[in-house]
Amino acid sequence: MYHFRLFQEPAELEQSGWQDFVQRHAAHDLADLAFLRAIHASLSSADRCFFALFFDAQQQCVACAVLSLFNWDPLNVPGAKRQRLLRSIRRIWPGFLKLPLLLCGPPVSLGSNLLVVHNQVDGDALAETLKNALEQVGRQCRCSLHMVTESAPEQLPLLGKLTNYGYQLAPSPPYYYFPSKFRRFSDYCQALQAKYRANVRRAQQHFLQSGFAISHLSKAQLFDAFGPDLYQLYLAVVKKSAYRFEVLEHDFFQQLIRHQSDRLLLTLAVKEERTVGFMLSLFSHKRFYLLFAGLDYQANRQTNVYYNLVYAAIEQALEKGPFDSIHVGQAADTFKARLGCQAVPMTLLLKARTRLGRILLDWFGQDMLTSPPPQPNYRVFKVSDNRHFHSHVGGKDE
Repeated sequence: MYHFRLFQEPAELEQSGWQDFVQRHAAHDLADLAFLRAIHASLSSADRCFFALFFDAQQQCVACAVLSLFNWDPLNVPGAKRQRLLRSIRRIWPGFLKLPLLLCGPPVSLGSNLLVVHNQVDGDALAETLKNALEQVGRQCRCSLHMVTESAPEQLPLLGKLTNYGYQLAPSPPYYYFPSKFRRFSDYCQALQAKYRANVRRAQQHFLQSGFAISHLSKAQLFDAFGPDLYQLYLAVVKKSAYRFEVLEHDFFQQLIRHQSDRLLLTLAVKEERTVGFMLSLFSHKRFYLLFAGLDYQANRQTNVYYNLVYAAIEQALEKGPFDSIHVGQAADTFKARLGCQAVPMTLLLKARTRLGRILLDWFGQDMLTSPPPQPNYRVFKVSDNRHFHSHVGGKDE
């Protein structure tokens, strides 16, 4: 049996061994203390974060996790039934069914639950201890629902054990990785089959011929650049998203830039000195993440601003690399499949711990627990280049 310790301030983690453990065992950089400081500094008064460290009998750290208190709105469940009734009630009672949700994961959609585990951990013991940590925080914060956010396939042998404690498995939109073996964007284009290469070139040429341009900002340039105009572009994307989970405040981006400016890249799409789109990326010496986007949808309909932002950010990743992995996030499935990205299925775990929580799962669970539509599968690369991305070998041409 393991035991756990909870911390509520990133500063408390500096002497805890969190950073050393993450650097040795994490398959991502988002559990880094500097990134967590940015998240914590931007929390609203209603949100809280707990940082859990798990130890064995010899006081050796075996895992760490971020537990987040998040005010969840069922109206954000895509396609949820009974939404019309809920909207009607909200006209009279605006706070109806806006409930605290306890996450094993950050209060920001990152495609990762930030659970970092020693490779020789006892899975049964850790699952039970994680369950105990969630229950303790859940009771303290009076949470009706618990959720373990996006879990990758390699985590399921461990996290699937939570089903022994009343958790239900639920599908989440897949996460996409761009093939990172290319050294230049031109190499990537050359590896594409002719029609996919033509699609990329056509989109880039139309973008430039329409008077748009791409620029990249980093370090000291970032803070002033990410002003209210860019934040409104982010809100436009959130409003259009089929998988809206949270709406980040402008302060989150300012805090992220304040704490991580050396690791951020802001890619802008500009026309006549007006920014019509952005892509905010984060990188380490091993990995590159396309994290957040913003769009002027009128400009996007004119010339596919989003496609060109992704092309430009990936081109920068290849130039700055080589990276072990290039993360391009969730959603935009068809576009990312046609880029040649690898789709990795993701899973959530949900548990209702009160009668109200069970009612919510009964009302909205059918939509949350339904598998997303099958992901598109295209034969993107020439046969000789299929080594760059094995998951689409044998896919269809379209």
